[in-house]
Amino acid sequence: MKNVLFKLSLLTLLSLLFACNKSDVGTSEPKYAAHAGKLILKDATVKSEAPAPGTVQSIELGESGLYAVGRATGGASLDYSSGTYTVQGQTYSLQGFGTLEFDNGKAGDVSVKVTTPGGAQTVSATFRKASESNPLYRTWTIEKTRVNIHAWVNASADFPGCNLHDIAKFARDNGHDAPADFSPDFAVKSITFTGTNTVFLVYTDNTLDLCEFSLSGNTVTYSWDNDKVKFTFVSSKAQVEYADGKCLLSVDTKIKNSTTSVSATFVLTPLE
Repeated sequence: MKNVLFKLSLLTLLSLLFACNKSDVGTSEPKYAAHAGKLILKDATVKSEAPAPGTVQSIELGESGLYAVGRATGGASLDYSSGTYTVQGQTYSLQGFGTLEFDNGKAGDVSVKVTTPGGAQTVSATFRKASESNPLYRTWTIEKTRVNIHAWVNASADFPGCNLHDIAKFARDNGHDAPADFSPDFAVKSITFTGTNTVFLVYTDNTLDLCEFSLSGNTVTYSWDNDKVKFTFVSSKAQVEYADGKCLLSVDTKIKNSTTSVSATFVLTPLE
């Protein structure tokens, strides 16, 4: 649990975003912007009976070709797995999962043919198409992270990428409580923001964290599933600006029931 709290206290800060003029971004539209969206399986909306663990409940299809499949765990949260996908017409090929075939031309109720190594079946779902194009809606990598910790000891440092082992060591070296058992190469591999208001972080060990957000001007308001992460941010907003084809994401937050506040700036680069 300590690892989860620390990881999310620094990295869920990432799940904040931005809006700006396309001319300020200088990046082309992601390759699957026209095909992106979210599938919500119909039985996932029935609350009277918990779905069996492992049952697929939702499928996020990001603009840059990354997906996230949410499966039931038997509890309130979902377990997510991710990978890349390609599209030909109405057929989505999800690496490591299988294929989806459905009418992706409009939002609403759809019939989805799902083919996996275990066989094929047709299920009912609701398809939420991604909203109109925005420079935010794509997959990003983290070029650099600047961390500022404020408490009884103030400290600042720059890190290439977003390596949690190095950030945790920096926090410990400056008198703050942080886990010591992250592997040396544990980091955020990518961050995907979708036009259906979902953001998911993929780590180098291929685990995922996922939350929802809303966007207003240059301000992002986000909300993590507290049943999953077991803590609450006092602040849930971030500011963003674009420069030279990159996104500069600035976060200032305080963790509930903690004397420590953290501010961070992340330099994000489009995956494409």
